[in-house]
Amino acid sequence: MRERDVPIDAAHGPGRDDGIPVLTDVDVRRSGDAPPRAAARPADPEPTARINATEDRIAALIAEVATLREATQRLSARLAALEGPRRAQPDLPVLVAPVWMLERLDCGEPRSVALGARTRIGRAADCDIVVDEAAASRHHALIHFDRGGAVLEDLNSTNGTFLNGRRVARAELRDGDVVTLGEAKFRVTGPDAPSVR
Repeated sequence: MRERDVPIDAAHGPGRDDGIPVLTDVDVRRSGDAPPRAAARPADPEPTARINATEDRIAALIAEVATLREATQRLSARLAALEGPRRAQPDLPVLVAPVWMLERLDCGEPRSVALGARTRIGRAADCDIVVDEAAASRHHALIHFDRGGAVLEDLNSTNGTFLNGRRVARAELRDGDVVTLGEAKFRVTGPDAPSVR
């Protein structure tokens, strides 16, 4: 029988009170049942030094981020001061349309409508300016902007589009022009019109 096959009760070493034998360190190493116990090693100073160095680097990075944040806030404040007046105004689309108006002349009370980039006029509900006139086509005319000027276009209407009493297919609009669609009449107010006080 080999050493490692020796039964526990035949093992060498002092016994306990209850009669169960206890293997000594030498017996365990000899029998091969367990690896030898490693001796306690002294603490390695290298990992501690690495941890300290990493913590120092993290602290330096946090300080650098705080410095960058302060610099960004200072630059943002300077930029806001430089752009102040322009930033205070709402961003408007670069269109001439808001300064052009159509004023309805044929109804009891004149009503003015600001023209958008493309303003479609007609009887249909999807038009920008709805004209409730039997002589007006569903999609009668279109006013749009070309090179800064307002242009009136007829959309193949049945009864035609008139500018200052003359039937037109396409014409450039000027301040004070009168546009007629069936019985509906509109006066054009251009961007150069004097303001009424």
